[in-house]
Amino acid sequence: MNNNLLDKLSPLIGEINRHLEETFKAQEGLLSEIGLYNYLGGGKRLRPLVFLLAAHSLKDTFPLPDFFFRSSIVFELIHMASLLHDDIVDHSEMRRGRKSAHLVFGITETVLSGDFILARASTLAMETGSMDFIGILTQLLEDLSIGELKQLKLRFNSAISLDDYYDIIKSKTAVLMSSAARAGALIAKGTNKELAALTQYGLDFGLGFQIKDDILDYKADPKTLGKPTFKDLAEGRITLPIILAAKNLSAKSAKELLRLAAKKQRDPEDFLAIASLIEEGQGIEEAQVIAEKHAENASLALGSLPDTVAKGLLIDLARYGAIREN
Repeated sequence: MNNNLLDKLSPLIGEINRHLEETFKAQEGLLSEIGLYNYLGGGKRLRPLVFLLAAHSLKDTFPLPDFFFRSSIVFELIHMASLLHDDIVDHSEMRRGRKSAHLVFGITETVLSGDFILARASTLAMETGSMDFIGILTQLLEDLSIGELKQLKLRFNSAISLDDYYDIIKSKTAVLMSSAARAGALIAKGTNKELAALTQYGLDFGLGFQIKDDILDYKADPKTLGKPTFKDLAEGRITLPIILAAKNLSAKSAKELLRLAAKKQRDPEDFLAIASLIEEGQGIEEAQVIAEKHAENASLALGSLPDTVAKGLLIDLARYGAIREN
């Protein structure tokens, strides 16, 4: 995050991290080790931040009660567990600049740790005493599973459509953000109108954030990003920059781009050729415009809410998600 926004959010991030660390330190043996390894790898804590800011935008109490922080980490725990499982499915070697957990602790151990983290998230959701909160959680877990399966099905598939792409990023990223926003509003006893506004905010924030993530796969500094460039491409994910570039290129160039994108075994020259064709087809520039449009839509979704500090921070977060460099 940029320094100004980070400074404003640091008290919330500090409390989120304290609750996460306590959660993992309270476990035994490998569960604690793997959980802390995952936690210490860092992370922006965007999902619990969205939860807390959504709640705070509707509730004047400050600081927020400890109960709100305990509830917020449900969404970071789900995110952490999904990363552990995704890295195994995708055979990823790096996560946030370090070896993926399954290469350090073993595949079986990491799968079981991810399962435990999901169970812990469910326990915290139960502690809210809200069936609506639990309903948000169960629907979220279903959506994440569907998104992962669809992404697997469409790996190395050059026929992927724009609708397919949006289905995947909605189910794998945006629903986690929208669920966090909705649950925060729910805990703060928001009206149906307020819940709908914050749910839509989270959805557009998540879409813009993921599109930017897909852009960064082609252009970010690996040291800053925490993973190799072309990682998504190497794992068979054909994302928005390719889809858009293919529409802008000549028929011959578009066919070549999609052929290279669908190859399962590539030489280094293939990656460079793909990047060159994306540049020629202005795939990154057009994807960036779309990411920023989703950030704008996220901000507009909050139009009916009172103008508070928390609302302003939500708008800043959405903008950050679309323009960041890591």
